[in-house]
Amino acid sequence: MGLQVVTSSPKRVSPQRFGLSRLTGLGWPRLSATVAVVVAHMMLGHPDYDLRELFLGGVCGAIALNVLWSYYERRTRGLPVLEWVVLQFYVFFAMPVFSEGTSLRSESFLALSRAGAIRHALVATILFLVFVLAGWLAIPRRRDPLPGPTESGRRVPIPLIVVYGVLSLVVSFALRQYEIELRGAWYTHVLAVFFLPATAQILLLFEVTRRPRARDVRACLLAFTSGMVLLGLLSSRLEHALVPILTLGIGILGRGERLPKRLVLVVLLFFIILNPAKYVYRQLTGYRTSEFSSQTVGEMVDAWVQSVTEVWVGDNDLENQGLKTTAERLDSLSATALVVYWCPKRVPYARGDPWLVIPYSLVPRFLWPGKPDMTHISNDRFAVLFGLMTQADTKRTTYEYPAIADGFWNFGWFGVAFAGLLAGLLWKIVRHVWSPTNRYRYVLPFYFLVSTQASAAVPKLLVGIPQIVLAGAVVVGSLELIGSLFQPPEQKRRRLL
Repeated sequence: MGLQVVTSSPKRVSPQRFGLSRLTGLGWPRLSATVAVVVAHMMLGHPDYDLRELFLGGVCGAIALNVLWSYYERRTRGLPVLEWVVLQFYVFFAMPVFSEGTSLRSESFLALSRAGAIRHALVATILFLVFVLAGWLAIPRRRDPLPGPTESGRRVPIPLIVVYGVLSLVVSFALRQYEIELRGAWYTHVLAVFFLPATAQILLLFEVTRRPRARDVRACLLAFTSGMVLLGLLSSRLEHALVPILTLGIGILGRGERLPKRLVLVVLLFFIILNPAKYVYRQLTGYRTSEFSSQTVGEMVDAWVQSVTEVWVGDNDLENQGLKTTAERLDSLSATALVVYWCPKRVPYARGDPWLVIPYSLVPRFLWPGKPDMTHISNDRFAVLFGLMTQADTKRTTYEYPAIADGFWNFGWFGVAFAGLLAGLLWKIVRHVWSPTNRYRYVLPFYFLVSTQASAAVPKLLVGIPQIVLAGAVVVGSLELIGSLFQPPEQKRRRLL
């Protein structure tokens, strides 16, 4: 018996990769895309911005790109909290470099740019995002950090969700249409909080996640989302029409699926076509006047058709004005630059004084009828101090200012970093709480996410949104309680056992 010599070919060792690709750990495709984003901002940015400002805008775009790239590479089911938030901050703080600079009531864009305030505001945005990522990474990643049952104990029938959703649509539309007549009424805030159509939509999304093959549930979800979009359009607030579509997209991503191209196309069409026509529609329907409440649904639809026709088929000046107004509404960079420019020379640092509203804002108003108004202490005070609104303007509307400007107004650069770190920790906790198998852990973090805006200041982020989420928990519990009344006796006995 002879010895057999087994020879094997040596394993092929891939050559070592040197250069930026290995140093950054991004890989050549991702690194090339990152560089391309920065170059695109520097080459295609508006002439109002200098090369340094365009480069900083490109850095913000590169951060957003890599956060989104990481999410798609993982291809795991999960609520895209960080991705949604970072994308919003890019849109409101870096994407404005592609359009004409926005002048404010108290300062022109040229003055802000010459003083270097625009550049400093972009640096503050990058600093904020870096500390958001630091706060996000400070909490270790876990699959299911919270122990508890995989299913909520009580069933909520689909017809009950639909009935609540239709009622919420009627109430919310009536509150928007009769806003002038109902202004100051104590019950309007209660109705607005407890009858939110988004709650019904997210509940239907949860049922679709539990039963992905149930076509009747999917049909209810699509029909209800369409109703939200339609009433959002008629109310002339395009965000109320866009948010339901975005919520549907976030729900699809949360299930680990790819976004349908048609859904992305619908969002782009809404943004490009309808948003510039929104301002003509408001003029035709008498928005924010008593005339608006007398409009019928047919008249509102006709007004939308006429608005789109006038903007895109008729006068080009209306089209340009609509696009310019849209760009200004999506620009939080100039307001942040104003804060950086004025603090502490003209406006002293607040040193946390506006944040003192956070502890007592948690007390319900029925326990403290004379509780100070958080909006007046923070938002109205900010707008008047920086010359963005007059005291008389605050009687009609309010000004939403972002957490970056809020942090700098309070503690300068340290405040920006602190606000970013705090926001990152909070958003990671929201992501950890979310679960696709438990009704409360699905609905409440989901609603927190869709309620989060890049224009939200620190008090709203820590108190305002959680209060709305708490009201959502009451609604979900009430629906479960009502649903249990319709359960067969044997199912109730089985649940008790």
